[in-house]
Amino acid sequence: MSFGAFGGRRDLMDRFDPTRPDHWRHAGTFNNNVLTMAAGVAGLDQVFTAEVCEDLNARGDRLRTALNDAFERTDGPMQATGLGSLLTIHAITGR
Repeated sequence: MSFGAFGGRRDLMDRFDPTRPDHWRHAGTFNNNVLTMAAGVAGLDQVFTAEVCEDLNARGDRLRTALNDAFERTDGPMQATGLGSLLTIHAITGR
């Protein structure tokens, strides 16, 4: 199953509005893939529940804390930042 999306400046995206008589057509690979959309909805409704999301974000927070503790203990020139399950590790220069 696949999913695709595209975007851009409002003035360009407005040209894809099918209600316009001069609209641009887009014959995308993933257009109207009903099976993919149904799987996405089921995944968000039945698999990725609020409880799963909270657990995932808490695990991400714990990982960031553990990494930053390790960087500090070893005087590693790194820092982990992010929110919830999002994580980025940055090199710190000039230490």
